[in-house]
Amino acid sequence: MITSSVPREAVLIYNRALELSNQGDHEGAIEEYRRAIEACPRFVAAFNNIGEIHARQGESEKAIAAYLDALKIEPHHRVLLNLGVEHYNREQYDRALKYFKESLAREPRFVEGNYYAGLVLYNTGEFKKAEKYLSEVIKSDGRHLKANYLLAHIYYEWKQYGKAIECLDRVRDMAEDRSFINRFYGFCCFY
Repeated sequence: MITSSVPREAVLIYNRALELSNQGDHEGAIEEYRRAIEACPRFVAAFNNIGEIHARQGESEKAIAAYLDALKIEPHHRVLLNLGVEHYNREQYDRALKYFKESLAREPRFVEGNYYAGLVLYNTGEFKKAEKYLSEVIKSDGRHLKANYLLAHIYYEWKQYGKAIECLDRVRDMAEDRSFINRFYGFCCFY
């Protein structure tokens, strides 16, 4: 999101904002991001990061406004994802899916975009469509814990127990909840 067209002064201010954010000084970081935007009004990354801070603070309306400001400049796939996540968190699944699909139109192998599109479809019971997106996640990151969990459940529901076990095998050594994995294995092996 930071291109060579961003003036050096704006990048320096942006980097200070990142430091402040990492130190937990969110208000100071927002002030610095705004200064970076004053120095470079088309600084998409600064708008995006303001949105991320507001999202972490539970200020969804402010986060959405910042993401929409960024999208007026450039429909960057990460900004589209972040906007979709805000709508997902509000259980506005249709709007969320629209933004996730837009992020994927710009960056088809975007792991997070595929994961969240799959998650929306999983939550709305559209398992066949969810499988398509979650499988894309696995192609890029075979050990993606959550995508493997969701796919395992989908395959279990479809009584494709071998595929469910394959998903669980990929993540069993990473899973914190061993009892979940063991129960799933037990059900799949029983059938």
